[in-house]
Amino acid sequence: MILDSLADLKSLAERASDTSEMLTEDAAFAEVERQVATSLSLWVDLGVASSWPSLRLTPAECRPVCDSAAQMKQVLEGIAEATDDELVAYASTTAERRGSLLAVSRQARALRAELLSAQQVLLRRLAEQVWPDGDPLRLDLMAHLSDNPTAAETARRVIDILQDLTGRIARAEEGVQASAIDALIDAATGAAFDAEALRAEPIDDEVLRFWRAASAEKGALLTTLTPVVRDWLDRHGALGSFRVYRTQ
Repeated sequence: MILDSLADLKSLAERASDTSEMLTEDAAFAEVERQVATSLSLWVDLGVASSWPSLRLTPAECRPVCDSAAQMKQVLEGIAEATDDELVAYASTTAERRGSLLAVSRQARALRAELLSAQQVLLRRLAEQVWPDGDPLRLDLMAHLSDNPTAAETARRVIDILQDLTGRIARAEEGVQASAIDALIDAATGAAFDAEALRAEPIDDEVLRFWRAASAEKGALLTTLTPVVRDWLDRHGALGSFRVYRTQ
């Protein structure tokens, strides 16, 4: 995948340098040539960048990725157009001569960072699409309703998608492989559709406040089990989700 390959480029200059120290000039040239070929094929694989606009990013959000990709292409073309003698020189241990390889390494890291940033924008947007309220409290409550198994199952499915998205957001540095993005978009789109009916379910604020307190480590005070709350829980078959214990 593109992100994994870009991450590997960070050692391109170091590997070329090590090769020139350990092997003959001809072997050093062959190593540099191999790395350049890998880098150029990487650019071809970056055709995934052309699909970013369709991944629900605005042109302004796509621009940093496109600009960084153009700079990456430029430094790769600079090496590709070098003479054989220049390519061998690029593998030299001299920092000045290694500059072109180091430029590839730096630009690869910059492009990877822009791709990761764009992915974060996309993932957050998908999460907002699934559940705009941000707080999944209502979903959690509905997932425990025994009087409506279909709604409960739907709520659990939406929660699973949300947790997957928020987990990927939290692991930003890992990135999402290109092959997984389309599946995430499809899953989020389906979850958003399912969630529409759940958002329309009337739930009194008293019930939500009680459920939040009861879900916390300290639990809810018995005084918060108001007639309104008890009646709602009873009507939805949720009373069995609770047990009463004394605290002292």
